[in-house]
Amino acid sequence: MRAANGAIERLRLSDGHIEYQTIGGAPPVGLCGSGILDVLAQLVVAGVVDANGRMGEHPRVRAIDGDPSRHGTREFVLVSEEEQRGEHPAITFTQKDVRELQLAKGAMRTGIETLLATSGLNAQDIDQVIIAGHTHRSWHPVAGDPPYFNDGSCVHPRWITCIEIKEGTITLVRWRIQPDSKGRLVIKRKELKGPKDLKDFAN
Repeated sequence: MRAANGAIERLRLSDGHIEYQTIGGAPPVGLCGSGILDVLAQLVVAGVVDANGRMGEHPRVRAIDGDPSRHGTREFVLVSEEEQRGEHPAITFTQKDVRELQLAKGAMRTGIETLLATSGLNAQDIDQVIIAGHTHRSWHPVAGDPPYFNDGSCVHPRWITCIEIKEGTITLVRWRIQPDSKGRLVIKRKELKGPKDLKDFAN
């Protein structure tokens, strides 16, 4: 769903317990983009989803069609029907959702490789990467958290925010058009969060 009130935007799975944050603090009704990435990151860290993207066993994993042997139809229950108190359907993350994220990541990687090949470059030639997104909520984790970074709503009338990766560090930065001391419009860079050492997020 879009980033509207009630969308789960952040989620943590700890000892089988789920903690989440919704936009506007409203009751949960679904997952927005940042929430989807958080869910998959947490399921991988917890070992629920393996390196191949296959959803395994967990007390919150159930078979959609009632046959637990069919891994392709499994789903992880984030908010159960009981937890919703009958006001909304359960919120789940399915094996199909995992596969669709894998396809999206593969498409992005293909695009990157195509750009590199077209430019006659390889990954080792790149010393700075800027990633821009549009999920309205920036996120810069602390050491030990899953390596998920979000620049929030990247495009504004007078500035953009982006994630800058340079010389082994990652920083949330803002580029803004503003007047200088002589009244001339200039573009200025400001570090909002970081820089942080990428090694702190290596698994």
